[in-house]
Amino acid sequence: MHLLFEGQMVAPVSKAVVHRFLMESVISAKMTLILGPYVHDDGLDGVQGFCVLAESHASVHITKDGYLFGDVFSCKEFGHHKILELARLRFGIDITNYQILNRGLEFLTPRLPSGG
Repeated sequence: MHLLFEGQMVAPVSKAVVHRFLMESVISAKMTLILGPYVHDDGLDGVQGFCVLAESHASVHITKDGYLFGDVFSCKEFGHHKILELARLRFGIDITNYQILNRGLEFLTPRLPSGG
């Protein structure tokens, strides 16, 4: 399952807010954090944050103009509505667009030969 979302922010956010959103998203989706969250803000290009999960990854990119782009990818189902609500709450945005992509469905049936 791959959740993609975007929206326009009305006020800048700190690195701490991005970090908190990523942590809360991982916990809400019951995923396993491997690395991060790492958040970068050089004062020029906006704020970027990501974390590596046992199930895949989560990331947020906020442009210097206040456009937010987020994605969460997992090899298991998760509650995408909770993550969208967290984005609304933490970033004070209306989600203008979101998509759920069902990726990897062809891999649900094992293809490796059994035995040997």
